[in-house]
Amino acid sequence: AVFCYQNLSAISYQMYTSDSITYEKGKVDQIIEEDLQLEEGETDRYRGEQTLLVTLKTGEQKGSQIVIHNELTATHNIKATEGTNIIVKSDTPEGIEPHYSVFNYDRSMGIYCIIGIFAVLMIFVGGLKGLKSLIGLLFTLLFILLFLLPMIYQGYSPIGMAILTVLVTTVFSMLLLNGFQAKTWTAIVSVMGGVLIAAIAYYLFSNV
Repeated sequence: AVFCYQNLSAISYQMYTSDSITYEKGKVDQIIEEDLQLEEGETDRYRGEQTLLVTLKTGEQKGSQIVIHNELTATHNIKATEGTNIIVKSDTPEGIEPHYSVFNYDRSMGIYCIIGIFAVLMIFVGGLKGLKSLIGLLFTLLFILLFLLPMIYQGYSPIGMAILTVLVTTVFSMLLLNGFQAKTWTAIVSVMGGVLIAAIAYYLFSNV
């Protein structure tokens, strides 16, 4: 019901001049040129510039090679070497020369491995309850992405929406794990009691 409500009342928006921007995976084939210096002090960070030859692994130009000028600054410091997997920000507006830049390292494989190991260990240690816990975590993540964040974006109270999110996800997870038992409802009441006390404390002392 809440998903349907927020979808029906959703605010439509479009980021300015974002239609031509995509984020693709790429691999550095060659460092064509670089001028890097270590930052001052005890650090392994570099400042300077690199010119990279990159093969795109996704997108409309998959398989093609592009040249990217990569600047390493205090706020954007992605040092590439041959073989580094990166995320390429591709800006290809119609009628204008495409512009490519290094957005970040491509850590997707490491993330997938960590998630896979976590899921296997949860099921190995917890058995059926471990599997149910994973389902509860997935539901919580989806509820945050599909309900909490959109409702806050529409201007609803972040604290009110957070309380509702905790209530729904707690009830779902606890009932999934333990069923309709006294200890289940005790756990739900305990969690919601702590959340409500925190919310009340915020309202009472936020302006002090």
